[in-house]
Amino acid sequence: MPFALTILLALVIALANDYADHLQAPIGILLTPLVIISITALLHTNRHPQLVLPAAVATALLICLHDAGIKLYGGGMHDLEGQGFVNLFLFAGLLPAYLLQSSLVRRTQGVSPRVKRWTLWVGPLLVGSYLLFFGSLGLGRSY
Repeated sequence: MPFALTILLALVIALANDYADHLQAPIGILLTPLVIISITALLHTNRHPQLVLPAAVATALLICLHDAGIKLYGGGMHDLEGQGFVNLFLFAGLLPAYLLQSSLVRRTQGVSPRVKRWTLWVGPLLVGSYLLFFGSLGLGRSY
């Protein structure tokens, strides 16, 4: 499958889960770990060696987009307790997704060790920066 099509499919998965959370509040949050792992697996399996780093960047950006959608458009109370609940499921998906990504990147042939190191660092840096700057996203009545 072409890389652009896999990105589009991963985007559809993320947005569909955000929409499901908007309609039925807890279901999207509960499915967040599965969505994050699915996005990671979809973008990192059977990739050309030149697409390893762009796949890691796309994965991190889609995870951030999904989390922002859950926090902004999800139903339920937008308070600290709810945000802790959302963050719990976010990190429950991030850990296995990162382990899967690192395993798939290390098994990819034809990629220099430098690119592999960058690939393993770019995801946590992007998601960490997103959480640092947008940690209180969705709290309160005004977004």
